[in-house]
Amino acid sequence: MVPRVSVRLRSALLLPALAALLVAAALLLTLLPDLVRTAAARQMDDTLTLLSSTIVETVTEGGDLQSRVESLTRNTNLRISVLDPAGRTLADSHQGSPARTEEGNAPEVAQAVTQGRGSSIRDDRLHDQAVMYRAAVLALPDGERLVLRLAEPLDDLPVLRGHQVRAVTVAIAAALLAALTVSLWLDRRLFRPLSALIGDANRLASGEFDHLPTEAREEEIVSLSRALRRLGEAVQGRIRAAREERNHFESILSSMSEGVLVTDDRGRAELANPAFARLFDLPGRVAGLTPAEITRQPRLGEIVEKVLREGLPAHAEIERFGPTGRTLLLTATPLGGDRQGAVVVAEDISPTLRLAEVRRDLVANVSHELKTPLAAIRGYAETLQEGALEDPRIARSFLGRLLSQCHRLELLLEDLLILSRLESPEAVADRRAVDLRALATKMAELAAAKATEKGVSVEVVGEAVTVLSGEVGALERMILNLLQNGVKYNRAGGQVRVAVRRQDDLAVLEVADTGIGIPAAALPRVFERFYRVDRGRARDEGGTGLGLAIVKHAAQIHGGWVEAESEHGRGSTFRVTLPIGR
Repeated sequence: MVPRVSVRLRSALLLPALAALLVAAALLLTLLPDLVRTAAARQMDDTLTLLSSTIVETVTEGGDLQSRVESLTRNTNLRISVLDPAGRTLADSHQGSPARTEEGNAPEVAQAVTQGRGSSIRDDRLHDQAVMYRAAVLALPDGERLVLRLAEPLDDLPVLRGHQVRAVTVAIAAALLAALTVSLWLDRRLFRPLSALIGDANRLASGEFDHLPTEAREEEIVSLSRALRRLGEAVQGRIRAAREERNHFESILSSMSEGVLVTDDRGRAELANPAFARLFDLPGRVAGLTPAEITRQPRLGEIVEKVLREGLPAHAEIERFGPTGRTLLLTATPLGGDRQGAVVVAEDISPTLRLAEVRRDLVANVSHELKTPLAAIRGYAETLQEGALEDPRIARSFLGRLLSQCHRLELLLEDLLILSRLESPEAVADRRAVDLRALATKMAELAAAKATEKGVSVEVVGEAVTVLSGEVGALERMILNLLQNGVKYNRAGGQVRVAVRRQDDLAVLEVADTGIGIPAAALPRVFERFYRVDRGRARDEGGTGLGLAIVKHAAQIHGGWVEAESEHGRGSTFRVTLPIGR
């Protein structure tokens, strides 16, 4: 049984096609005469243009004009007439025709004389048919003018109309036959399986895939649209879940500090997260690049090749030279699942290596700093034990030196404890509002005795600037260390000037001295632990090499920073900048 919906669809295909054919046939039959006349007019205008030069040439050269026009129209229906502006015929290819008597009064000739070109269509009284006329004025070289007129009967129009009617009839019949054939074919190949498609779509939406097509019923299109909507919603849900999973995966990759590179089975990059691009200074997309194109160091390519070849994890370290100088630890593993490829995780272990180096240097420096006073204490004690204790003068001298070395050890341990406290989380536990200028004045009073002893003046200037969240002990130690350094490495009669000012939402404290200054090469390292520009003089002055390191860490725990400017031999300026609101 053929479903009714197929009949409706078949009618919907046949009727519009038939209507379109009928409308096209009616329009064609209506417009045919005008189309024929328009085509004939264009052809005669082109012929008129071509013959104009021939006629002018014949007249100019004194040729036989009558013979010329007769030869031009031989074996054609075209008629050529040459007239003077008064309408008198000079030559006519149809010489002796009864129609010649009206040429002087012909409308196309009169129009050509006045406007340059003329045209008309009128019935030929002799042959009882429509004739199209075209005329144009010809300008001769001597200034005279002639009129060239063409005439051609439109005797082909009724024949064309009959042919067109027959052609349209045949086309309509062929179109009807084709529409019926297509409709039957669609009914057999499309409409009948339609119901099976509906059931198929419903089962697909329900997740059932083992089913057989059934016969179509009524309302198939509505049911199909509902079933396909259910299927579309299910597919959309899965696509949405896949997109969310992909976005989640991409956000995880983007937020990772480690670089991740995924390659295909040939070792070419498929994707890389932003961290990987930063670690390897890659300007753009890496998809399709080989390890050799990503970095010139061969270790990346070697571990990728090893993983693809052996299917086992591999590790390597590479050094990235340049302004940052990174050491990268590479871990490559095979890509899981059915896909072949490798996953490379690149981790910047430079901070870890630097921290290990700092710890080694700290142990070495502390050992070195402790070794010298301990060796001196041991030497003095052994000397006293061997008999110097019996000499009161020598004993008192050695005991004084022992006390001096013990004081030096005490200062060193105290600075180490302060530095350790500043690096611990407890360093920011006790915060309150602190007036930097008042604090600087207080620390200047503590440094006054040593400054007076060396003949150095200390001055505090500037406005009262309050840091809302300051750790008093750390700020006191920071200012005192800067003042002591300014006094310690100054000249007799020199000056240490402390200036406090506010700059937008920042507090700026500057300690400037007129001392010996710091060489330009040493400036980048003056805040390192145990770094001394002049080791011998620093020890003689009683320094531990930790003072400026304490200054730097005290500024950092307040969210600030410290800078140093100096000109060797002309003094130094240390500038501490702290946020007021922290």
